[in-house]
Amino acid sequence: MIQTLIIVDDLTGAADCAVSCATAGAATVVLLDAKADPGGATAVSIDVNSRAMTAQRSKRFLP
Repeated sequence: MIQTLIIVDDLTGAADCAVSCATAGAATVVLLDAKADPGGATAVSIDVNSRAMTAQRSKRFLP
């Protein structure tokens, strides 16, 4: 079950955040596709590549 969900605007940010979770001992994965299966990871960092998106378009990633 996902305990920590990180949604970021680029791959560098996703990886930087994931490293902190992994260092703390969490089973961590970085995804490039929000619909991809995270497997058994408890910390998931998703690169939604939103940096160049309009605010309206990026809202689709919010719950």
